[in-house]
Amino acid sequence: MEESLRLAYLAAMDIPVWLLRAADPVLLEDEPEQHASAHTEALETAAPPGAHRARDLLGSSASPRIAPPRAVTERARSVPQGPAEESGCALLLVPAGYTLFIDQAPPQGSERRVLELIAALAFAIGGGRVAPQPYPFAWPPRGVAYDRAQARDAVLGLMAKLRESRRFEQVIVMGEQAAALLLGWNGEQYRARESRSQRVPGIDAPLLVTHSAAGLLENPLLKRASWADIQAGRSGGV
Repeated sequence: MEESLRLAYLAAMDIPVWLLRAADPVLLEDEPEQHASAHTEALETAAPPGAHRARDLLGSSASPRIAPPRAVTERARSVPQGPAEESGCALLLVPAGYTLFIDQAPPQGSERRVLELIAALAFAIGGGRVAPQPYPFAWPPRGVAYDRAQARDAVLGLMAKLRESRRFEQVIVMGEQAAALLLGWNGEQYRARESRSQRVPGIDAPLLVTHSAAGLLENPLLKRASWADIQAGRSGGV
């Protein structure tokens, strides 16, 4: 079967793009004030899941593709990478469409790939292209001892600030470190998690936990497990 026909068939079967191939380069935003208009435009043109997938798979999309702005890349690289919970935490909050993704800070040099993966995942969920904007989060400030409750409050404060300009229908927590901070989970609880959305005090949208973006990039076989988590969480309600 020709590749174009195969991709069209898979699209008709509602197989998400991000499971089939690496994500396409995406438009990233540099300034917060630019995000509101682009976000509104993306939502106004969004279609139900599956509506644009055949066109996307066949490569006929004319959406703009540019390299990430230098400032965005530098902000992502300024976040400490993978500290132990006793000393601090580093996360990346990424609004994309109606979904807020909260991931652990990506390894140095992988920020672009992580954002492309999140953009592709957001497209599979919502059916419309979005321009993700990363918000690095690092805690504690210099000279302050780490406290999980204070770090969680700081993350919730950043989430509240993001909600001032957009509405989130769900929050997807990606990886063990983000789950430890927001839910207080240990490694065993993270590994034993169920594929369902839940309500969490301080967060006004259903929350779902799945694999980190770095884990999905390292082991593409986890993509299907992560997509199953998201689908089960969305269909199961809270």
